[in-house]
Amino acid sequence: MYTDYFVLAALPGIFWQSLTELTLEVAARMIKKEPEKYRRVLGQIRKRRESLLEQLAQFEVDGIFILDDLAGKNGPLFSPKALREFLFPELKELVDIIHQLGKPAFFHSDGFIKPILPDLLALKVDVLHGFDGLDYEALKDIKRLIAGQAAFMGNFNLHFDGQGNGALRADMRFVMELFAGSGYIFSSDGGFTPDSIENLVALYRYFHQYWEGENA
Repeated sequence: MYTDYFVLAALPGIFWQSLTELTLEVAARMIKKEPEKYRRVLGQIRKRRESLLEQLAQFEVDGIFILDDLAGKNGPLFSPKALREFLFPELKELVDIIHQLGKPAFFHSDGFIKPILPDLLALKVDVLHGFDGLDYEALKDIKRLIAGQAAFMGNFNLHFDGQGNGALRADMRFVMELFAGSGYIFSSDGGFTPDSIENLVALYRYFHQYWEGENA
């Protein structure tokens, strides 16, 4: 099926689901005192996600988005060492299945994920999304880290009350020029709430104005 749209299917992640089922405190305690039990919990969730991927294979989607918040504003919720031992092997299974289906694997996490960025790239995801509105210098650093390994998606937040068209166009120009030749997908940096829908529509309207102006 060929359309003007790129259709993404959302796949709930493994880590956040484990925290939903156990709570953060219980999962942290389990890692320390009952590591094999926590490993089994993650494995069971991964198998459920594999079942969802089997169902998605029946639909005409263009890519699959793993949504798994691994970090807060100060860094990963668990240590990088713990994530490498328990979570990333499970995520790698999902990414491999997505690729076997002939689809690109997108990955989203909120928060400051730079400490685990090499680990996420090692999963062979095709697109990384999130980063919560990085400033210019931080974006340059992200580009250096992911160049040639994955495309970057997002970085435009929906909190721009009073910010005019010109300011947004300037930000868009910077991001487009920064990632020229290395892969960038325009997007907001996360989800939206009912009170931000107007800004979401405005953001994409500004993007089309910018794009048409740059390519006139």
